[in-house]
Amino acid sequence: MKKITQQLRYGDIAKTSTFHNDSRLPIVHYAWHSLNAVLHELKADLNGLVQADALQRLTRNGPNKIALDKLIRRVDKHTDRQLSLQQPAVMRRRATLSAFPIEREVTIRSLVAGDIITLKSGDLIPADIRLIDSDSFLVDQPAPDTLPNVCLMGAQVINGTATAVVVGTGPSTCLGSEAEDAIAAMLAVSADYFSLLRPARRVATAIVCSGLLLNAAPAQAQERVSLYGTVDTGIGWTRVSGGDHLIGTLSGGQTDSLWGLRGSEALANGFTASFTLESGFDPSTGSLEDEDRLFNYAAWIGIGHDELGEFRLGRQHPIGQRFGDELEIASWADFGLGALFKASDNYQLSNTISYLTPKLSGLQAGLSYSFNANEGEHFQTSHNARALSAGLRYEDGPLYATLTYDRMLPGRDGVRGSYSAQAWQLGASYDFEVIKLAAGWSRQSNGFVGLNGGDTTTGDFSEVGISGAGPMEFVQGGRVDAWFLGASLPLGPGRALAQWSIASPDWTWCSTGERAKKVQTYSLGYVYELSPRTSVYTFAAGGRNFSMGDTFAADNPTVNRIAAGLTHHF
Repeated sequence: MKKITQQLRYGDIAKTSTFHNDSRLPIVHYAWHSLNAVLHELKADLNGLVQADALQRLTRNGPNKIALDKLIRRVDKHTDRQLSLQQPAVMRRRATLSAFPIEREVTIRSLVAGDIITLKSGDLIPADIRLIDSDSFLVDQPAPDTLPNVCLMGAQVINGTATAVVVGTGPSTCLGSEAEDAIAAMLAVSADYFSLLRPARRVATAIVCSGLLLNAAPAQAQERVSLYGTVDTGIGWTRVSGGDHLIGTLSGGQTDSLWGLRGSEALANGFTASFTLESGFDPSTGSLEDEDRLFNYAAWIGIGHDELGEFRLGRQHPIGQRFGDELEIASWADFGLGALFKASDNYQLSNTISYLTPKLSGLQAGLSYSFNANEGEHFQTSHNARALSAGLRYEDGPLYATLTYDRMLPGRDGVRGSYSAQAWQLGASYDFEVIKLAAGWSRQSNGFVGLNGGDTTTGDFSEVGISGAGPMEFVQGGRVDAWFLGASLPLGPGRALAQWSIASPDWTWCSTGERAKKVQTYSLGYVYELSPRTSVYTFAAGGRNFSMGDTFAADNPTVNRIAAGLTHHF
């Protein structure tokens, strides 16, 4: 029996690996090529492969899986689910006589070199890819600096979106190559030793394979916890009519600053358990956004299945906010979509249960219900306000459309009155590549459903304004119709963003006897991405008859802001 003198670990192999210098791997070969050269060599097209051609490549080169899959299958019957090779990947394919792409979902196994795929936050990188274009794109396992414009199979998208061309599948990927090399090296260390005891050989193979899954591709094993976040701060000049000019640092100029923990675990029979803990903070001062709550943005646990949908329990965004927020083009602080579309603003509800259906041909429905929307002290009693939120959304490549309904059911404490706040939202966006456009409509009645507006006591009302529901004229039977338009235009090395909203309230102010005026917000900005993680931005925004704190106000203030800042994702 040969003496084992070296203990093989994947981590050691990874540290000394020279795969990113191995020109035999397609991703190394294509990393420095221009996009046109990559597409020419792969005989690919931005509109996607012809279906017949894709099938020929799949037959010739085999499915997109790694040798590790075959070895573990002998030990773990759930290998396919853990490796996520049956999960869908969104890609473009064409009929034989058609020049128009059709985005469809195929299993990761069916991808071939030359396929054009689209990626969004939460997706796995299903193969070695070369990026075509991206928007705030960030993965948890970046490729080596020597390989620009590429991503490796097994990484997970943690922010943004991207379009990419597949350059390597199966054993031709970095992961597949390393997996094969690592297993071959392990078996070659002492073939005689492993041949002595067949059960021990199975155990050793399982240990090495498990190590490869956890270290080489934690996103594929679906047993992982990751730290993520965003830091955004800048400097801004703000002027409110009748007040002083304000100059100073601006927290969350482009997006909210936050940090969080996200984890998931693959369970039996295709189920997955997951959780998210997320906290907002002010990078200008280092303080928590909510001093009384550590995880104010999210604190939920859930269980899901690709064919059955997902349940979540805990503090989370309601369905209307989650679906409506995706319409936003320009999220500038105080002037984003949520400035007038309050049901799409960044708000969360505690003690909430939600359910999302599986996607069926791009269509998905959702429903959420909060037992304690106004944070009352009496849990699950009639004293608490209840919040119901439901929505539909449809995604088909560049098209996104949604319809949502929210209702705040008043309780006996904190929220009073005979009316239930309600909000309808309808909107759509389409990315024409040369420009992305978005439009929407909202009707809000009897106050803000998210309790995320101002508190106002006016006129002869002796009753204190409901916390966050808006002015009393709105709460007691008022209605607001709002519209918005947005556009994102690739311009030079970055993107120009423009957005405009208008809201028309129908009440009369008790304090002045005047009818409430229409409120407008508008913004124009530019974002330049220094890297997939870091961007700089500048914007100018304004509002007419608009109060940044209360939204609607009887004194009809005018607001203007100019700002510039820096955003970093991690």
